[in-house]
Amino acid sequence: MASRRNRPLFLGIGIVVVASLWRAAATESERHRLAGAYADVQRTAKQLEAERTQLSTELAQSKQALQQQTANIDQLQQQLASVQIRMDQTTTELASLKQTNEDLVTQKQQLEAKLSSIKELRLAIRQLNHKLWAERWTAWRTRIAARREADREQLASGNRGYLVRDGNSTFATRPRLTVHVLDPQSQ
Repeated sequence: MASRRNRPLFLGIGIVVVASLWRAAATESERHRLAGAYADVQRTAKQLEAERTQLSTELAQSKQALQQQTANIDQLQQQLASVQIRMDQTTTELASLKQTNEDLVTQKQQLEAKLSSIKELRLAIRQLNHKLWAERWTAWRTRIAARREADREQLASGNRGYLVRDGNSTFATRPRLTVHVLDPQSQ
């Protein structure tokens, strides 16, 4: 009888023990599952950290390359501006040279027309000779005027109108021709 009375107690304790064991097994399997998940998370975190480091390095390299390219672009823009200025100057110079060339072609055509006949050629030679004569005449008159001015200045700075002083001429500074008369020799 006593064993019958204790049976529900044993049965209750047995159920509690089985429930405890089942719970312990479930907890242990949950712990193993969580440990595996934690290990997976750790590996993923390490992979992500490695990728982040690699991406950071690539980003730094990309920034450096971008800065170099920006500097190159600035330098190329300066060179482009310089080339543009030189091109504008060359264009202006070319336009000036074209205008000069057109003027020279016109002059050449005029000279060819003028010198195509003997009559025109003689007239051109006569005009050139007249021009040369006029230039020589102008140069001669300029020299004469300069000489007269120099003579006036010498007279003005002379010795108050005396032409000879102490036996020497004060009029001109250039040497004069002096004639010495020799006595006749006896025979």
